[in-house]
Order: sequence, then structure tokens, then C-alpha cells
Amino acid sequence: MPATVDWANEEKTLVIQRIDGDWTMADYFEVVHKSAELLKTVDHQVDIIVDLSTTNYVPQNVISGATRTESVVPPNQRMVVFVGAKMIHKLLLSLGKRLAPRAAHNQHFVTSMEEAHALIERFQLAEVEEA
Repeated sequence: MPATVDWANEEKTLVIQRIDGDWTMADYFEVVHKSAELLKTVDHQVDIIVDLSTTNYVPQNVISGATRTESVVPPNQRMVVFVGAKMIHKLLLSLGKRLAPRAAHNQHFVTSMEEAHALIERFQLAEVEEA
């Protein structure tokens, strides 16, 4: 399967989604639903890293999937960090913000996994300082 989802740490504060090569809307929805299932097993905020670094592909009808995604997002989803998103991914994800504001309200783009982890760590530290 060109897409996988799993916890990225033992604390269950981070989920990683990997999307490789050519993928379908069915693959995408499987990732969305699996992530939602994982987030629903904990009562704290969870960040998501979406690794798009090994795909250039975008399936047809991807924009229409945004509203379906919106209905699945758990309330404890905090930040979504996209790693290696190409320009077409960024454009479509920006459009998706209008169609799925809860799903895309706190999305960020970075070029590496190291940057993704550093961004999430800075965000978590800022929240601790505010508390």
C-alpha cells in the first residue's frame, strides 16, 4: 500500500502518515480514518506529520475529499506538518483550508523530518510557557 499511518512516539503525542508514489483517494481516506482512530484513543492533543517527500502524485478529485476529511477530524488534532510537499500539494492544501477549516487550520510545510520535529517541539514549548 502506498500509504501508512502509525504512532511516532510512545507518548502517543505524534502520528506519522507516509504517502509514497502513486496513491488513490481510497488510500487517502484510509489514512484519514486510521489517523482519526488513533487520535480517539487518547485524551490529549496530537500532532501529525504527513511525509509527502516520496510522491509527486495527486489523484483526481482530491479537492472533493476535503469536506469528507473535515467530518472525521477529532477535536484533539492539533498541528499538521507536511514534509516534502511539492508546489501542487501546497496549492491544493491551501484550497482545502476553505473546504475543511478544522482539518487544515494549523498546517505547516517543511522540507525535512528534522524540521518537522523541531517545529513541533517549538510549538509544544511555547504552549508550556503560556500555561
